[in-house]
Amino acid sequence: MSCTKTMSLDSYASLATLPVIAAAGGFGVMVDTLQADIVYQDLSLTIGTGSSTNLSILGGGEFTVAVSGSNFQIANSSADKMRVLNRVSSSKGYGGLDLERFDEGEKISLGSSSKGKSRNFAKSGVGDAFATSGEGPESGYVGFGIAREEGINYGWIALEWDGSNLTIDGYAYEDAGGTINAGTIPAPGAIGLLGLAAGAAGLRRKRQG
Repeated sequence: MSCTKTMSLDSYASLATLPVIAAAGGFGVMVDTLQADIVYQDLSLTIGTGSSTNLSILGGGEFTVAVSGSNFQIANSSADKMRVLNRVSSSKGYGGLDLERFDEGEKISLGSSSKGKSRNFAKSGVGDAFATSGEGPESGYVGFGIAREEGINYGWIALEWDGSNLTIDGYAYEDAGGTINAGTIPAPGAIGLLGLAAGAAGLRRKRQG
């Protein structure tokens, strides 16, 4: 894994002929046996209202995660090496602050969304898509990208939001270059399959409890 030069995600998008940025329920655990170069970190970090923390993504940089009032925000606190994915419409334009909320198994990438809006990178995003409306905690995934010499490495952050407390359950990114599906973790060896299944079941129970 080499990283000898830092560039913005906007530059990588142009080099990769991706779309021009300026124009533009509960958790499970998925195992993708075709993606062996996934870096995964399990977490159980809760941030209360009026608080903030820096989330370090190994090999990428840091995001500042802050909770204020009835919403939360994720912003890149390091250089322009990492950006979160947001949803924008033609009326809102580049720089819209709404975080893109991904469902488990959904492909994380730039471009069109099945939800009817385009996906772009932003330096920060607000969690409007996780609004609870007083109906209990909302779970989902936030997508992000890490700028590398070889291109953009995509990743996800697992979140649960109850309107005043934000819990980060973990994150993962594709280290070999390319997209990743929300919730995908590294493929285990044959011996570790049963252990992973048991661990995943426990993780689900913990999140549902």
